[in-house]
Amino acid sequence: MMLPPRLGRLLPRLGHPLRSPLLHHLHPLRCPPLHPHSNLHSTPPPPQNDPLYTPLLQEVEHRREEAGRSILVQVAGESSAPDLASYCHQVFGPVEGLYFHNNTHGKFRSFYIVQFAASSSVEAVLRLAQHQQGDCAASSPVPVYSPFLWLAGKPGLHHAPAGAAPPVHPQQESGKRLVEWARGEEDVSQQMVLLWRSTMMSEVSTRLRYLLGRQLELALAGLFPRAQVLPFGSSVNGFGSSSSDQDMCLVLDPPRPAGDTCRLVFHAKGGAAGERAQVQRHCEEVAKIVQSFLPGCQNVEKVLHARVPIIKYSQQFAGLECDLSMSSTSGLYMSCLLHLWAGLDWRVRPLVAVVRQWARAQGLVKDIRPTHFFTNFTLTLLVVCFLQQRHQMLPSLDTLAAAASDRDVFYCEDNLRVSFLHDVSQRKPEFNKCFHSTLSLQELLHDFFHFCADFDFGGRCLCPITGTSIPKDRCWSKSSAMDMINPLETDLNVSYNVNRQAVGLLQRRSGAAAAAMDRGVTSIFDLMDVSAERGKRRDMTTNVRKMDLFTQPDKEEAVEASPPADLQQAEGQGRAQSPGPAQSSEKAKSPEPAGPKHHPWGASLDHPLLQAEAEAQERNHSPSRKGKGENRPMHKVDSERQQKRLSLKVKDLFGGEADQSSKPEVMRSSIHSAILGKEAATLSSEALRIERLKAKYLRSKSHQPPELKL
Repeated sequence: MMLPPRLGRLLPRLGHPLRSPLLHHLHPLRCPPLHPHSNLHSTPPPPQNDPLYTPLLQEVEHRREEAGRSILVQVAGESSAPDLASYCHQVFGPVEGLYFHNNTHGKFRSFYIVQFAASSSVEAVLRLAQHQQGDCAASSPVPVYSPFLWLAGKPGLHHAPAGAAPPVHPQQESGKRLVEWARGEEDVSQQMVLLWRSTMMSEVSTRLRYLLGRQLELALAGLFPRAQVLPFGSSVNGFGSSSSDQDMCLVLDPPRPAGDTCRLVFHAKGGAAGERAQVQRHCEEVAKIVQSFLPGCQNVEKVLHARVPIIKYSQQFAGLECDLSMSSTSGLYMSCLLHLWAGLDWRVRPLVAVVRQWARAQGLVKDIRPTHFFTNFTLTLLVVCFLQQRHQMLPSLDTLAAAASDRDVFYCEDNLRVSFLHDVSQRKPEFNKCFHSTLSLQELLHDFFHFCADFDFGGRCLCPITGTSIPKDRCWSKSSAMDMINPLETDLNVSYNVNRQAVGLLQRRSGAAAAAMDRGVTSIFDLMDVSAERGKRRDMTTNVRKMDLFTQPDKEEAVEASPPADLQQAEGQGRAQSPGPAQSSEKAKSPEPAGPKHHPWGASLDHPLLQAEAEAQERNHSPSRKGKGENRPMHKVDSERQQKRLSLKVKDLFGGEADQSSKPEVMRSSIHSAILGKEAATLSSEALRIERLKAKYLRSKSHQPPELKL
């Protein structure tokens, strides 16, 4: 790789080698030089595709070199920029720029990333900076040398001379403001672009993440001077946001370039038996260092029994959650592949960003882990497979592997061989059939919804390696409700955790969204809201803990209503044929106003639980009953006995004789009214109490049949 002359002169003074052994194969690549202040992540998409492309490995190398010339300084506020810039310029050396970082996730709020012109300035900072002194030795902080500092004292130095003041880069434009702009747009494609820009990785966030890796490298430099912390995942592949977790891989001793040999060999302690046991032991020791010595690192957690052992911790200064692994760099090369797919067409990143936001709005993405729903990685590969199969916008891995050369071959620590073309600069039209097309983002999103709604996930497997869908292999040990082959580790299923309910939900939501766009929905926000509302089911819970049985009804809800028409008719027939004292007293009452009825305890008769009780009672008193798993008609004796029981029950409850000629109507209306409170809703509370006492104590007579179970 051709480096600027200034960087070439600085190479001997860097704390760690700039030419990473993991990246040495990229030396022959001829890519456009990166400007020191170029914004690689937050630039709005161009109106048309750019034929140039910068491989991710080269970008990572450049960013790591920038982090080697930078420090993070806590200040009182954004107005501290002139004082900080003049002090650093006069004491440590020329400053190229200041980048303001507002941390919203902790008590440490305002920071500036100070980028010097030379790494020797950072060495001077680490050599001259002091530690805060406590009142006694026990209260003194751990004297760790770190690129994370804070500015103390009052301004006392003169400002830098005119023309020497470094540029101060303000914070990124507010994402909420971009969302408001998107709501005001009428074009769906433009709304998608603004939504993407509202969540995309900012320049400050990118620089901050590489400083986190630099902090680890400096902490381990005494024992492992060649150690490298390489970022991977959504923070570097082009699909992440400023709130994405920071995934990093620690390589203690990177492989040396071919030809570097020496007869002297280091003495070293023997490792643990087995590679996995060795990685777990290293993770334990590094976790202790992170927890005990590195400033800002809190809540350290060791996940040693996962498929890839990791260390999880929170960086309070950056406001980020970090995952550090030590076993394999395959995640870095997966990020390279995703970065290449994202760079082949500017429409890929906005489409993925909107699909992720839409999926989260529909409940397809959950924050808990592990999960049976979708992850951002799964959704990203789903969009990649869609663009491969429907539009040939992205090449398959086989196509990229066929165009690879010897410098595109890499080997990971777990013996994984990676081979695909990394530099597609000036070759994008060869791999992207839609490079010159005018296909809009709205059309792509509409077609994506149809693709998900119509795809046969039960019988087909998505394969980004071939760029097609292949028949599902039922004998595959990793097969699940949705099969999607991992491009680099082909024995893994990317969507192995997704269950059938999640796949069905995806297809229903996609079908609803496609139908909404067919009807002419002109706002991406309406599309998300309509799909979400349509997918909501009515709450038919029968869990008593979730019911408001004891709440007082509102004034409007307290208005009483008459029973349903069918019960009114049955009750009218029963009263006409078998009048009793209770019924006679009711005739003198005035008709009740219309409105929903309520029981005295505040539960509405329309509640799902009471409706379920009514249906159960109807089944219990129907002319047939279950016996050993099947319905059989009741015998004549059983029927007569049941009618006698119900007739006596009516007599006990209402104090009158039931006419045998109208027995079914009287029984049905009276039983429903007594059990569900139909009669109770029209009686006063005192009369209701008396009727309940009568029903309770009249059942205890010896001549009465057994109690009817409700």
